[in-house]
Amino acid sequence: MKKISYFFAIALFALSSSSFAHTQLKSSNPQDGAMLMESPETLHLEFNSMIRMLKLEVVDQQGRQIETDFQPTLTDAKQFSLKLPNLAPGNYKVNWTLLGADTHRIKGSI
Repeated sequence: MKKISYFFAIALFALSSSSFAHTQLKSSNPQDGAMLMESPETLHLEFNSMIRMLKLEVVDQQGRQIETDFQPTLTDAKQFSLKLPNLAPGNYKVNWTLLGADTHRIKGSI
C-alpha cells in the first residue's frame, strides 16, 4: 500500500508541474534579432497561454526608453500588439512584465 501511495504522489506531482508551466513567448513580429530596412509600425507578441500585459518598454541601444502609448491590459489574451513610433535606425530591445494564467509575474525581453 505504501508503494501505491508513493506512485500516486509522484504521478500527481508530475502532472501538476507540467500543467502549471510558466507562460512563454510563442512568437513575435518583428522577430527577435530581425534586421529591418524600415521602422516597424507595430510590435506583436504571442504567448502560449493567456496573459495580462502589466508593463512593456522599448529601449534603444543606449538604454533610453522610447515613448509609446502602452497601457496595461485589463483582460486576458494570448496576443498583444502595440503601435510603435517611427524608430531611428539602430538596435532596440523590448522588455515586458506580464501576469500569466497561473498568476505568476513573468519578465521577458527580445
